Amino acid sequence: MSKKIIAMLIGAMGFQAAAVLADAGPGKAPTTDTTMRCDAPVLNVPADTSKPALYVVDCHGADATSIAPSIRFAGEALIKGTPPYLINAAYTISSQSEHATKLGQLPRADQVATGVLKSSAVSSAALPAQFAHQIEWDAPTGTLSVEESAGVWRAYNVNYADAVDEPGIVESGLASTPVINGRASSKVVLGPKVSRFAGKAVLTQPVVKAELRLRDGKLEVQMGETRVANQDAVQGALLALDRKPADMTRAWALASRAQYLGLDDEVHYAERKVAEHNPQLLEEFQQNVARIKPYSQANQQ
Repeated sequence: MSKKIIAMLIGAMGFQAAAVLADAGPGKAPTTDTTMRCDAPVLNVPADTSKPALYVVDCHGADATSIAPSIRFAGEALIKGTPPYLINAAYTISSQSEHATKLGQLPRADQVATGVLKSSAVSSAALPAQFAHQIEWDAPTGTLSVEESAGVWRAYNVNYADAVDEPGIVESGLASTPVINGRASSKVVLGPKVSRFAGKAVLTQPVVKAELRLRDGKLEVQMGETRVANQDAVQGALLALDRKPADMTRAWALASRAQYLGLDDEVHYAERKVAEHNPQLLEEFQQNVARIKPYSQANQQ
C-alpha cells in the first residue's frame, strides 16, 4: 500500500468518528445496534483512465445515537475488464468522538489502529456494501472485528463503558470468526507448516477449533470449551490410528490435536505407535509435537 494512500487515511479529509452520548441529544439514549453503515465512496479519478482511481469509504455506527468507532477504507481501484475486481484497502479505525473531531482535535496515538484488508467487488459503487460485510461491531463488549482476508478476522476492543476519558483502541487478536457477544472461534491448522508428517491434502490436515472469549480486551482460548468442541475429532483420530497404526499421517493427526489440547495420554499413545512401527522417525516426530504450545494462538493460519 503506497504512502499516498496512507496519507489519505489520516490526512486532510479527517475522521468520520462515532457519536457519543453527549451528541445524542436530549432524551435520547445510545443504541447498541451491531450494524455499521458505510457511506458512498469518494473517488479521485485521474484524467489518464489507464491509471487506477483512488477511493475513500467511511463507515460508522448505524445512526446518530450509536456509540461505535469509525473506520475508513482507502486504496486504488482499477475497475476494468470482467468483475469481480481485486480490492486491497488500507483501513484506519478511530475511537475519537465526533465532537472532538469537530473541535479540530487530533486523535491520540492509542485512539487509532491501522491494517490492510483484501476483498473483491463488482464495481466501485459496491465498495460500501462489501466493506460493511467485512466488519462487525459487537456493541456489548465494544469490539470491532475486521475480516482482513477470507476467514481471518482481526479484533479491536474499544471500551466505551469503562473509559473515564475518550477510550483508546486495544488489538484483541485474530480469529476465524468475528467477535459476537464477546466470543469467537479460531481454526488452528496443524498442517505441513508444523510438520512434514501432516497430510498434504487440505482434508487430511488436522484442525483444532479453538473457542475464544474476550478477557480484559484480549481474546483468550477457553480450555474446557475447546476440549469439548474437539472431542469427536480427537476420538476419530484415535480410532483411525488404531486401524492403521503404521501411518505417520494418522499418528500426527492424533498427537498434534492432543498436544494443542493438553491431552497427554493421547499424545503418548500416538508416540508409542510411532515407536512400534516407525522407530527411526520417533525423535523427529516428538520434536515436531513439542513445537505445538497448548492453547497457543501462535499456530493460527
